[in-house]
Amino acid sequence: MDNLPAVVIADADTASLRRLAREACAAGFTIAAAASEGLEALAAVRREKPSVLVCSLLLPSLDGLALVRLARDACPGLRTMLICGFLSRDVYEECTRLGVDCVLTAPLA
Repeated sequence: MDNLPAVVIADADTASLRRLAREACAAGFTIAAAASEGLEALAAVRREKPSVLVCSLLLPSLDGLALVRLARDACPGLRTMLICGFLSRDVYEECTRLGVDCVLTAPLA
């Protein structure tokens, strides 16, 4: 199990967090941490040095865009996926500027 790529998942919604964790495991990832707040997720990224960060745009304590920026500073080479309910032009442009690898709009099927 140690050879599987690690992922940190952050979502304020507990049901979504559990579902994302199941999906990540099914896709061959190991869950390094699951967090319901941005600062908690950032601490996990700094501690675990995962391959991937999957996070919601709307998180308590630190939003998803700020989390991506700070997580990438702490863990160079980190791949990122951002989930949002609505993708505005401003959010899209910031995702592009930050180099977010994938942006998905919720609800996820």
